[in-house]
Amino acid sequence: MKKPSSSFIIAFLILVAFVIWLGVRFFPMLAPQPSPAISPVNSVATSTGILSHGKLTDKIKLPILTLKQDQAQAKAKGASCYDIAYEDRAIAPTNQPLSAALQELGTINGVFFDRVELQGTIAVIYLKGGITQNDHCGVDLIRQKINKAAFQFDDVNVTKIILNGQSVKSVD
Repeated sequence: MKKPSSSFIIAFLILVAFVIWLGVRFFPMLAPQPSPAISPVNSVATSTGILSHGKLTDKIKLPILTLKQDQAQAKAKGASCYDIAYEDRAIAPTNQPLSAALQELGTINGVFFDRVELQGTIAVIYLKGGITQNDHCGVDLIRQKINKAAFQFDDVNVTKIILNGQSVKSVD
């Protein structure tokens, strides 16, 4: 049998590396996950997902919003157009429940979750897409769902929402 050429082997290795990169890029759950740290404090879920007793988070609260009856009054007052309730949702055990919660929201008013970066107690949440209802209530829907999903975690005090590289505050 003929031995493969070195250029064939190199091309094959490049192809394998590219396929692995695509898999990790588009299916982040395939990427190796760091093992959680264990600390001897009370058990509290955090947005990094690590519970103090060493277990991963497997439950989140998913915000469910319903439109208020008097939207015009809410718009005039600059108040929320939505009433908020929560639904308990089981998720695959993860050490990144904030990302999982944001992914569970799906598409909101034409935008979808891309990634989140934690900077201390600030969650910078990146979204992509195009807002389909670009008025007070449409933008409020995005803010409310994202904020309610993020603030269920004790270590998130502030959110900064970025849509297609632009702050959502400037989208209004």
